[in-house]
Amino acid sequence: MTVSKSKSRQNAYFMILCSLLFSIFLSYCGKATVSPQPISGTDVISIPETVPVEDTEISPTVLPSQVAEAPSPESAAAIPTVADHLGLSLAIFASDNFVGSGNCAICHSNLSDQAGNDVSNDSHWRSAMMANSAKDPFWQAKVSSEVARNPELKAVIEDKCADCHTPMVHTETSARGETVMLFEAGVLNPDNFQSVSALDGVSCTLCHQIQDLNLGEEDSFSGGYAIDTDALAPDRPIFCPSKDPFEQLMINTMGYKPVYGQ
Repeated sequence: MTVSKSKSRQNAYFMILCSLLFSIFLSYCGKATVSPQPISGTDVISIPETVPVEDTEISPTVLPSQVAEAPSPESAAAIPTVADHLGLSLAIFASDNFVGSGNCAICHSNLSDQAGNDVSNDSHWRSAMMANSAKDPFWQAKVSSEVARNPELKAVIEDKCADCHTPMVHTETSARGETVMLFEAGVLNPDNFQSVSALDGVSCTLCHQIQDLNLGEEDSFSGGYAIDTDALAPDRPIFCPSKDPFEQLMINTMGYKPVYGQ
């Protein structure tokens, strides 16, 4: 019985000590005060109500990259300068008849007018529908929808759509007597060896090789453009706006012979 009372007294002293230490801690923090109470069965700690804090407006956390001044109407409408030019890398490849837009941009880039506005060929092209003709998700969904509704015409539909949307691939595939497959293991699949060419869309060396054979005629309206796939480097003609082009540079670097396009 004596041992039990002794342990009970020790426990009471221990609880009082803890209460005092806790009171000192809270007083030091300036939060609240605790008054030790007599021990009667269980410890009772009295903590006054917290003083309400005045309402303050707390701004949400904003990352440094999100902080930017709103552009003025004048600057918002301004043409970007060469220094401001941003974008994904353009495709670089070389096939029997074509090279990528990135190959062309090596020389036809970083061009500006007297005011410093970016007038580079690749800057204007990369945001156009031509550059994104094969990447366009709406077009891909539309072709998929037509194939789903007419599965027996899958090969015909995909090859016909590829004629205008992946024209470089379609031109070379047709020259081999084959048809273009877009989906599954087709040319839109990153693992396909022609995917880089396909996703480069209506690229520079496609348009600049179109022959003046049927332009303006009805048979040219729906992918009926004509390209000489028999011409090989360095004698492949590529049409340009200059009447006196500097031939040797393009012949040596790209394998094309620039010809004035009338």
